[in-house]
Amino acid sequence: MKKILILATLFILLAIPALASAGTEIEFTQESKDEKDFLAGAAPKFNIQQIRQDPFPANPGELVEIYLRLENNGGEIWSPSFIMNLEHPFKLDLSSPSTKDYISLEAGERITLKYKIKVDASAAPDDYEVNFHIQAPNQFSYDYFFNLEVDDVTSKFDVAIDEISEEGVSVALSNTGKNTANSITVRIPEQESFEVLGLPSNIIGNLNSGDYTILTTQIAPRAEGETLTLFMEIDYTDTIGNRRTETREVAIPMTTQTVKGFNALENYIETGRKASDEGEGTSGWFYVTVIIIVAWGIFYWKHRKKHKRK
Repeated sequence: MKKILILATLFILLAIPALASAGTEIEFTQESKDEKDFLAGAAPKFNIQQIRQDPFPANPGELVEIYLRLENNGGEIWSPSFIMNLEHPFKLDLSSPSTKDYISLEAGERITLKYKIKVDASAAPDDYEVNFHIQAPNQFSYDYFFNLEVDDVTSKFDVAIDEISEEGVSVALSNTGKNTANSITVRIPEQESFEVLGLPSNIIGNLNSGDYTILTTQIAPRAEGETLTLFMEIDYTDTIGNRRTETREVAIPMTTQTVKGFNALENYIETGRKASDEGEGTSGWFYVTVIIIVAWGIFYWKHRKKHKRK
């Protein structure tokens, strides 16, 4: 039991640094790109060892996490403050204060700071410079600079009804985004206007930017109206490996042709079910008939053999 506890403790101690270093390591400097003549002054007593960005790149309209590992290379520091200065297109999440204060830090002590940053949805793909400030009253004041990379890693989709027939509803799915969408699955969730008659999902695979595919689903209207809305969910993997879900609404006008197509689809499925039921019934009676014939044959054989002996 003691060995198990020791091994578990070692595993936890080794796992903590790995968790703190999630993401991609990014470079930093003490010289701003707009201040080429910047002088760092005396060697910093508090050094940044590593900065990591997760995810990399950051996606417009979403959160990005920044991890900073720092080490005190001087003596004991009193009341140090760590300040993340952000400008458009970034702002700190409400759960992440811009300033983190400590009472004191021992010589050689290391800390890891984490910031959650919201990227504006309008952010254009680029590297944006960020300022990180470290200070301690009457002791030191340092500025560090690093870039946050922003790029759109998502895909966009267009969905349209192609045809409605006895075979099903044909749906055209197009990748209208700039990136390849991987491992696509299209699902028809439970909804008020339509019921699923066949399988609720279609596995598509990958779609490059600009490509399209035709998928077939078997659904039937369960509501009335001139136009019904079909909800579809598109699951896919983006360019950095994140699984995403896009919801699309498809308006289906209930024209004479559309209603005719849905009726043909329902009749086709119902006919198939009846044929299946009849087939199962025939198969059952077949086995009963065979058993009766075999039993009668055995009885006849025994009766005839008995009659011959007499």
